[in-house]
This record gives sequence, structure tokens and C-alpha cells, in this order.
Amino acid sequence: MKNVFVLVICLLLGFSTSKAQPEIRVNGIYQAEGENGYHQYLRFYEDGLVIYQYSLWSPENIAEHTLNYNAKDLKANGFYVLKHDTLHIPLYSPFDKKVFFFTGRVKSRKAIAGRFYDRKHDHIQEYPLKVFKFIKD
Repeated sequence: MKNVFVLVICLLLGFSTSKAQPEIRVNGIYQAEGENGYHQYLRFYEDGLVIYQYSLWSPENIAEHTLNYNAKDLKANGFYVLKHDTLHIPLYSPFDKKVFFFTGRVKSRKAIAGRFYDRKHDHIQEYPLKVFKFIKD
């Protein structure tokens, strides 16, 4: 009886008793630190499009130029799938002319943690864990 009472109070006050599903933010970019001054960027769009970029550029420049949906030279890498808190992204690298993968978890509205994977000959190469932090445009 006590649990029903708490549930009714939560519903009346507008609180949810279930854990909200994490979401991907589409109003900015995610950035992870790379090596030698490089950064890794992910940008998500509502239609499922995702763009990945590895660059020396600042977040402001990268968002305005190469990660901008309306840019004339938009180079989409793939589409993302979010199931519960697990994120799967198959990405195409025009530079290497191959497909690689990112699998991770949405940690909060401000971070995604995961790994890139790449097929090298007959085995899968696993790269170090990356934490992408959200940066608003």
C-alpha cells in the first residue's frame, strides 16, 4: 500500500519512477582528446546521421565547417543506432576507404564513452576507450 501511495504522489508531482532512457544530443558536438594536439569529434543529427572527424581544428571551427549539416562539402560517415543506453555507429572513412565501428554507452546528457573497432586482415583491432564530452555549438 505504501508503494502505491508513493507512486501516486510521484505521478501527481510529475516525477517518473522509471529510469529515463539516455538520449543523444543533436544541438552541438561531442569532443574527445586525441594525440599530439588532435581531437576527435562526433556530431549527431535527428535523422540518424552522424559525422566523425579527427582534426587539429578547434570545436568552433569544426562545428561551423566540416560538421555542419548545411555545409556544401558535408561528408557524412554513417548513421547511429541507440538502444537503451548502448550506441552503435558503423562509420566509413573516405581517407582509408574502409568501414570501422564505434560502440559505446551514453553516460549522461554530457558524455559518451566507448571504443573504436577496425577489421585488420582476419581479426578485429580494438582501440583504447574514448570519452566524448558534449560541447554546445
